[in-house]
This record gives sequence, C-alpha cells and structure tokens, in this order.
Amino acid sequence: MTRDSSMLYKTTDVIDTFVFRGLRSMGDFGMAAAAGLYQSVVGFVLIFVANWVVKRIDPEKSIF
Repeated sequence: MTRDSSMLYKTTDVIDTFVFRGLRSMGDFGMAAAAGLYQSVVGFVLIFVANWVVKRIDPEKSIF
C-alpha cells in the first residue's frame, strides 16, 4: 500500500509491515524474527485474556 514511501511509515507502520520490510530491504533476520515472536506471544496472551473474560461472563461460550 505505501509503496516504500518512508514518509508514510510513521503513520502506517505496524509489526507485520516492520517484519516484512526488515526481511526484504534490511536483511535483518534477527530483528524480524524477534518482532514476529513478540507479535505471536502478545497475540497468544490476548487470546487467553479474552477467553478468560468470556468464561467469567458466560462459561458456555468460552473456547476452553
């Protein structure tokens, strides 16, 4: 979407585009892997927290 416009990175940059740009243009596999791992861990924790909240409200609608 941004076509590598550095002016738009400040407002449009998210972890996914950071990881993609890190691998494609900078070749920094370590930083891209760390950012991807961070995103996965945060998403995992958010799913568990959301499931805990749903279980407190209505136990039949929780995932596990």
